[in-house]
Amino acid sequence: MDDLVAQGKEPGVSCGVPVSMKVNVDELGHATTNGLSLQRNLIAQSDSPVVSNTRAAGGVIVGRSNTLQGSSSSAATAVASGMCALGHRTDIA
Repeated sequence: MDDLVAQGKEPGVSCGVPVSMKVNVDELGHATTNGLSLQRNLIAQSDSPVVSNTRAAGGVIVGRSNTLQGSSSSAATAVASGMCALGHRTDIA
């Protein structure tokens, strides 16, 4: 953030905020498993809009949260435990 400000650039509204992303959205180079071990080799070739928008706003993706049976509780757990400040969640049931 200091480097961006020193360069006269806007750091973004979420600059430096740690964020977890769900495994059901594409993140370049990571498996989009949707919580299914059968999809562990489904490696994303690009970022989904939520990932690219998070990065553009300065958010730092610190990990991926799993999904199980359409539940998004792992995102809430990551935030509640202090692992990240924001957790991307979806309900896919």
